Amino acid sequence: MNVYWPNFHKRGGLITVVVQDATSKEVLMVASTDEAGLLETLRTGEAVYFSTSRNQRWKKGETSGDIQTVSDVLIDCDGDAVVYLVEQRGDGACHTKARSDFFRRSPGAVWLMDAPLYDEGRDGLEVRDADVCDRLSRDCSSPRSDGSCPTMRPTPGGSSAMKSEKLRFVLPNGSLWERLVMFLSLAGFSISKPDRTGFCGTVNGVEFFQFDRRMVPQFVATSCRCDAGITGKDLLLASGVEELREIAPLCFSRASDQPTRWVLAKRKERVLQQGDEVVIGCELPELARKILDPVPLPFTYRIVKIEGSEEPCVLWNIVDMVLVVTETGGSLRACGLEIVQGCDCLLESTPVILARRYLPPEKEETLQRLSLALQAVIGTQQYVMVAFDIPSDVDLERLPLPASVAPTVSPSTDKNWNVCEICLPRPQFGAILLLLKKVGAKGIVMRNIEGYLP
Repeated sequence: MNVYWPNFHKRGGLITVVVQDATSKEVLMVASTDEAGLLETLRTGEAVYFSTSRNQRWKKGETSGDIQTVSDVLIDCDGDAVVYLVEQRGDGACHTKARSDFFRRSPGAVWLMDAPLYDEGRDGLEVRDADVCDRLSRDCSSPRSDGSCPTMRPTPGGSSAMKSEKLRFVLPNGSLWERLVMFLSLAGFSISKPDRTGFCGTVNGVEFFQFDRRMVPQFVATSCRCDAGITGKDLLLASGVEELREIAPLCFSRASDQPTRWVLAKRKERVLQQGDEVVIGCELPELARKILDPVPLPFTYRIVKIEGSEEPCVLWNIVDMVLVVTETGGSLRACGLEIVQGCDCLLESTPVILARRYLPPEKEETLQRLSLALQAVIGTQQYVMVAFDIPSDVDLERLPLPASVAPTVSPSTDKNWNVCEICLPRPQFGAILLLLKKVGAKGIVMRNIEGYLP
C-alpha cells in the first residue's frame, strides 16, 4: 500500500499530531509522534504518540482505558503535521477525563465542558485582564445561538463568580413520546414540540432535546453537550454503548404500564422442522443477534434488516419470521402471526434514564430531581391509596397487607376500631378488597395518588 510519509527530520524526528473526533470533527488533543509511533498507529489502528516530557513512546489508553481507534490519517502540505481521525472510547481524551484537552476557552476564561480530575495546582492557567481580548471575551461568554451557555469557573487570579450550567437531557421520538411528555408535565417539566434542531425548551434548570430513539445512547455518550436522556433498555443494548450509567428504569410503554417484550413470530400455518433454514427480519439486526444467539433454536437462521412494517413482511413472504417488540401482541394476531414456542419473552424492556459516568454536582442534583419526579409520577399509574376501618382485634401483623414498610394504623374514637391506610398495587386491588371484607373491614375508600416512590 502506498503511504504519504511525513518529514520526520525537519523537526528533530517528531511531527505534530492533531487529533479529531472522526464524526463531529471536534479537536480532542494535540500531541507529537515519531516515525515508529506513526508506523504502529497505521499497523494497529490505535493511536500511538511520543511524550517529549518522558522521552518515550506511549499508546493512548494503555493505562487509562481511554483508547483512540484511528479511522484515517491526514497529512499536511509540507509534511510536518498529521491529523488522526479517531473514535474516542472511555471517559475522554484528556488526562482530566474531559472529552477534549481543549475544555477551556481563552477569551473570557470560560470552561466549555466538565473535567472531573482537574487539578488547579497542576493545571491552573494564569488569567490576565487583557484589553486586546475584550471583544472576544464579550462574544464568547454570552449565551450561544444554539441555546447552550458556557460555565464560568473560578480561575487563579480571576473572578470566582460562577454561572450555573443547565442539565442537557435527550428525549426519544417514537411511540413513547406522547406519554413521556404527559409524565414530564405532571412532574413539573412542561415542554414544547421540538424545533428543527430538536430543542424542546428549558424548564427548571433542564434543557430538553428530542432525537431519534435509537441514537439517544450515542448522543449522551459521545457528545460533550448531552448529559443524560431516556431510551429503551433494548435500544441501549443494541447501541453497544457501555460507558453510561443507568439511573432508573421507568416502567411504562406506549399503551400500558407494563414492560414491552421482544418475541419471535411466524405465520400460523408455518410448521417448523428440525434443521429448517429460515430468514428472520428485524429492525435492529445487532440486537437480534444478541438476543437469539444464546437461544437453542431447532432451526438455523439468517438475520436481515427491515425498516418497519415487520409483521406484513412475513405475511408477504419477504421474510420467514420477525423478531419484534410488542406489548399485547395485537399487531401479530392481526397479520395472522403467532409467537414461536419458547420465544414469547426473549428480552423484556422498559424505558431507562441513562447518564454520563460523571456529572458535576449541580447537574447531578438536577438529574436526580428530574429522575425522582418522573418515577413518582409514573408510580401513580400503578398504585392506589386505600383507607378503611378495621376491627381492633384483627392482628394486622398476620394480615398480608402490601406496604413499603408497614401499613399506617391510627386509633379511632371507637376503641373497637382502628383506621388503616395502605398504598396498593393495582394488580392486587381485587384480592386485597376481598381479604379486607373477609376480616370485617368497613368504609373502604379508594383514591388516586399524585405520586409514589417505593
